[in-house]
Amino acid sequence: MIRKLFRQMLVTQILSAMTVMLCMLVDSMMIGRFLGVDSMTAYGLANPVLLVFAAYGAMLSAGIQVMCGKTMGAGDREGTDACFSASAVLALSVSLVGMVLILALVGPVCTLLGAGRPGPDNPVFYLTRDYLRGFIVGAPAFIVAQIMVPFLQISGNRIRLALAVVLMTVSDIAFDLLNVFVFRGGTLGMGLASSCSYYLALIVGLAYFFKKDCMFKLKLKAVTRKVCKKLFAYGVPTIINSLAMVVLVFTLNKILL
Repeated sequence: MIRKLFRQMLVTQILSAMTVMLCMLVDSMMIGRFLGVDSMTAYGLANPVLLVFAAYGAMLSAGIQVMCGKTMGAGDREGTDACFSASAVLALSVSLVGMVLILALVGPVCTLLGAGRPGPDNPVFYLTRDYLRGFIVGAPAFIVAQIMVPFLQISGNRIRLALAVVLMTVSDIAFDLLNVFVFRGGTLGMGLASSCSYYLALIVGLAYFFKKDCMFKLKLKAVTRKVCKKLFAYGVPTIINSLAMVVLVFTLNKILL
């Protein structure tokens, strides 16, 4: 019984861990194949921003696994609902704020990333700006989808989770191809294609949380500073590792430039 459960969870863990990297891999292949060197450079420069959002989602996801594991093991239903509610609020609020800030400051952000300053002789700046604008629209779905993973695992919705990941990957490929051959939206279209694929995956996963038999309840009153601190504390090791990857990619971009 334990061996069977382990095998089922292993497949799910592998799929969920690939949610971020799959779309990044698909985009890099499509951009490199169809949009050229400048667009690929722009995508590489935008990667640190993508990874920062991914790091935040990974931190919350890790915190959820530890915190919910403890509350459910102790039979603390209120604690489990508090964990669910706090993670939902933290994911949605931070992702929305981050989206607004990136859209408002996209020019300076591109310059900070190494895209240089706007000008007729610097197409990479505009390509980086376009990709960030397209991708950042999907930031709320991007992060909320990440925190859904542990809840779907805990509730035994492995098939739904796998379906969401597969749908996200297939739709990202389809939207990228439509962008290249039909809409011709360039790097902006590639970013929007990823955003659309995240929202489709989110819709599949969210359907469970609106069911009557959902084992998690959203209770905004249960969202306290103490609960949020616990979530962050449990996710610290994960975000340290993730942010190290951000620094690595950012440094490598600087060296290559």
